[in-house]
Parts: sequence; structure tokens; C-alpha cells
Amino acid sequence: MNFEAAKAVVNEIDKVADEVELHAYGSDHMLQRQIHVLRQAKVLQKDSDEGYMDTFNAPTAPIQNDADENEYMGLFKDDQTIAVETGKSTTGRPLAP
Repeated sequence: MNFEAAKAVVNEIDKVADEVELHAYGSDHMLQRQIHVLRQAKVLQKDSDEGYMDTFNAPTAPIQNDADENEYMGLFKDDQTIAVETGKSTTGRPLAP
């Protein structure tokens, strides 16, 4: 069986399992199980240049970050937060508050 066919079969089985759980136990049970799965999810393997993957071990943990301190932000001419607050529309529509 090729990868695409196997993927389709697994996705269909998962869909049926979710439907059975929903009808048998209700939507609250399904939501609580999904929350539990997300909290328990871990990265299984990462390359040495993928330090950011640790973020997925705690997807709901807050991360404080200053955009000006990121190396890649130096590539932009302005701080993107200020650009949103004081920028001008390029489409003629007002910018979102």
C-alpha cells in the first residue's frame, strides 16, 4: 500500500472513531480527551538545528518575546508592532484597531 492510500485509510478510521466517541460519550468527553492529548503531546525526534521544536512539548505555555531582540527581526526596517499602530493602509480600507 502506498503512503497516500495508507494515509487515507488511517484518516477514515480516525474519523469513524471520533464519530463513535461523540455519539457514545458526548461532545464534552471528546473535548476533554482532545485537551488531554494536546497536553501530553511530545516531540519524538528533532534535528540539532530545531531548538524551536521544544515549544511543541508545551503548546499552551506562554512565551514572552521581544520582537526587537530576535535575530530575524533585524531584517525588517521597522518594528512590526509600531507599523501596525501607525502604518498607512495600502488597500484604501482602514487598518484594524
